[in-house]
Amino acid sequence: MALDRYVWSEERGWEVGLKQLWEYLAQYCYFPRLFDQQVLVTAVKDGVGRLDAPFAYATGKSEDGHHTGLVFRELGNVYFDDRGTLVYPDHIVWPPEIKPQEIEKPSVIPAGGKGHTPGQEKPIDKPKPRQKVISRYYGRVGIDPQRVHKDTGLIVEEVIQRLTSQIGCEVEITIEINARRAQGFDEGTVRTISENSRTLKFEHYGFEEG
Repeated sequence: MALDRYVWSEERGWEVGLKQLWEYLAQYCYFPRLFDQQVLVTAVKDGVGRLDAPFAYATGKSEDGHHTGLVFRELGNVYFDDRGTLVYPDHIVWPPEIKPQEIEKPSVIPAGGKGHTPGQEKPIDKPKPRQKVISRYYGRVGIDPQRVHKDTGLIVEEVIQRLTSQIGCEVEITIEINARRAQGFDEGTVRTISENSRTLKFEHYGFEEG
């Protein structure tokens, strides 16, 4: 109701960013007050999952101008980020539909014929082109050890969570650490890190001379 009253209009537009909506809720007294951002995300999930959903959720817009990552009248993931957007149902820009390739129909065989008429080749059905399926993702990234907490959090939020939210998606994550110290590591450091690596069940670990 708040969106219908204060947001949706020809002047203000028919979509609003999730973070922008949160700022409205925190700034203007005529909007309802929410405890935290998670309450807003939960409300959006409930809204888009209804059969009479009052809005849709999109992860952004493509270069062609259609909304991406649409969740409307179904259960789905909602991310509180800079791209997450709520869209009025009548103004959703759907991705173009992919039309299946049509198979050329064979010509009719003359009555009484057993194959093809003299001078004509027997018609052959053209096989339907195999549709390509993008089914694998691989990523490798270097992380600044001075910003490991911040960078890792962004990677989890923007990549890993989006992959694990896909039904049937198998995600494998491996952390690789390489460290070198010209003057060498002291005995206490070697002992502590080796013990911690064993406790954390590292598959491979160890120090070496060089």
